[in-house]
Amino acid sequence: MTLLVSSTVELARTCIGTPYYLSPEICENKPYNNKSDVWALGCVLYEMCTLKHAFEAGNMKNLVLKIIRGSYPPVSLHYSQDLRSLLGLLFRRSPRERPSVSSVLEKPFLCYRIQSFLSPQ
Repeated sequence: MTLLVSSTVELARTCIGTPYYLSPEICENKPYNNKSDVWALGCVLYEMCTLKHAFEAGNMKNLVLKIIRGSYPPVSLHYSQDLRSLLGLLFRRSPRERPSVSSVLEKPFLCYRIQSFLSPQ
């Protein structure tokens, strides 16, 4: 585990960016693709709902462990079941189980919202 955490810390310092948005596959030094961006989208959406990071810890090692476990405090029931379910999909530990960006944008509750921002043309 020490090797995993230290190399993840190096990754976070060098090319990845904010550690709060690291996906489990990056934390485990596995190959990653655009599904890591889907995970990060989940992190941003979670923050918009709660004003907190989904995965928080006092140090990098504990942050990595929380991300790898994929456990986060649930968002308020004030938010729709659709939104809460979407977060669950975005935070799937396996990248293959996370939705594509296209399929996220095709969610009916989002299509409705997106349409309301578009002009009739």
